[in-house]
Amino acid sequence: MAVKLTVFLSGTMKDLPAERTRVAESIGGMGLEAIWAEKVGARNLSPRDQCEEMARDCDIYLGLYGLGYGWKMPPEEVISATEFEWQTARDSGRPMLIYHQVGAAAPEQETLLAKVRAWQNGNFTYTFDSLDDLLPHLRDDLSTLIKQAFRPIAPDDDLERQVIMCLEGLAYEVSRGAYVQGVQVPIVAEYHNALVLPQCLAVGCQPRHAKSLVAAAMLNHFSGVVYVTHGDVPAEVLQYKAIQCVSFDDLLNTAGPGRAEAQLRRAAWEWRLLGTKKLLVYEDFERISEYRRQIAGRLHDFDLAYALRCSLLHGQDLPFWIRANRDNQQAVDAIVQPMAESCGRRPLLRAGYALERVAPALRTAILARGRAVVPMSDMLKGVLAAAEAGRTTDAWSTDLKYCLDAELMALMFRQIGEPDR
Repeated sequence: MAVKLTVFLSGTMKDLPAERTRVAESIGGMGLEAIWAEKVGARNLSPRDQCEEMARDCDIYLGLYGLGYGWKMPPEEVISATEFEWQTARDSGRPMLIYHQVGAAAPEQETLLAKVRAWQNGNFTYTFDSLDDLLPHLRDDLSTLIKQAFRPIAPDDDLERQVIMCLEGLAYEVSRGAYVQGVQVPIVAEYHNALVLPQCLAVGCQPRHAKSLVAAAMLNHFSGVVYVTHGDVPAEVLQYKAIQCVSFDDLLNTAGPGRAEAQLRRAAWEWRLLGTKKLLVYEDFERISEYRRQIAGRLHDFDLAYALRCSLLHGQDLPFWIRANRDNQQAVDAIVQPMAESCGRRPLLRAGYALERVAPALRTAILARGRAVVPMSDMLKGVLAAAEAGRTTDAWSTDLKYCLDAELMALMFRQIGEPDR
């Protein structure tokens, strides 16, 4: 049974009870395990030791800070339990995400936040004003952190995983380590289609696979035996002509775009026809967007609009997807949605940036629908006015400055200023 990553939810229970519950539910919905004081049963530990253990042994520390500093720990009564948990997690080298409520915090809480955000040894934090603002960014940030902090440490295993993904992108059914006539084959890839003869390939990609591939080549079971090269080719493979060598780069160039296009089309189809309003998570969209140049010309209008909607949520390759949708009538809904629904500040600000850069006819339609949103927030009014005047980025540092702290402003300019690589 797989062991879930644990996320320790730190912060005062008094300030944000509803937010803590929803955040814990969201963590659980991502397949992670939320550890939080409200749900800890009886323990043969002091409260101090229990807090220390949770902060020290978690996989990820998640600070959810309200405006109050919280209860100070006896007997010294110098720091709060929340600050103690943060210090413990920091000293234990735990990966961290910190979120704090907008508003005037207590003086001691401001001091804690200054320590947390220290320039050289602190963390970027996110200021939230509501659950609708917090939850989308929490899921996005957790996905990114897990990808960065818990990526596979064995490059060989990672290469094997990528080869399998490429084969799946080419519509092969793949199994790993299967036994065929007494030979354990690293990767078995089968392709069944009524229009072509079935194929069954034995595939390897690491030097330790060479002997297994040689044995597989001596069987009558496989239509082909393939070694995917990523560097030097083992001597056993070179000596055995029945084994075909294929460059991993060639496999990736063939399979990667196909897989990305298929994933995007399927997600867009589910969004449109099945009423499934779930957007691709950050890491899935990031992987698809790597092939944007190869696949954009093959996508239908609604697929392009769906990609733009994902980009508005995540900020990934935003300039490219805006250009790809400049004259796409289907993009109107994609840009209006962050205005009409509570999707948080970031998607709304990105939607304003996109609105300014689409064709005039689309801009007129989006402005009309945006102004019909009820209730109309001050932020939405500012976003629409700035886009209509062609001064969205200027407004981020003037009229809309109240919506962006320094960290968010830096992120927004970085996302629109990234070279379209």
